[in-house]
Amino acid sequence: MKPQFRRPPSDYAIALALSLSDSLGQITATRAVGDYYGYPEWVASSLTIAVMAGWIVLAGGCLLAGVLRLAPSIALALMSGLMVGVLKGSTWASVVQVAGITVAFVPLGVTFLRGAGRPSRHAVMRTAPLILLFVAGSIILGQLG
Repeated sequence: MKPQFRRPPSDYAIALALSLSDSLGQITATRAVGDYYGYPEWVASSLTIAVMAGWIVLAGGCLLAGVLRLAPSIALALMSGLMVGVLKGSTWASVVQVAGITVAFVPLGVTFLRGAGRPSRHAVMRTAPLILLFVAGSIILGQLG
């Protein structure tokens, strides 16, 4: 039975197709991705509007709470235009949108760090091995897939 409508491939389907084409060949990968899009109940697509609106709500909340001024709030709201999926940063528009979150949060982080007290030597020595273990674990898990 033929599907009644077709969507353009998502980032996940593209990654799946590339992985499948390496292991099973291009024809099998094309068929698998095409069959996947025959199912209209892809749950994540129904959440996209909530994710996009969430950035605007967060920016408005930060402005109203006095956490961010107007310009950083607008820069944060730019994130609402960022595509959902794994291909973030693949267009100039997405680079501008990610730069917006940087403009919004880096000055806030610097202000927070300047106001925070310095950790004790004991706290640093106790935390450093945990950080190294986390980084090593992340690298190992990343290599395993």
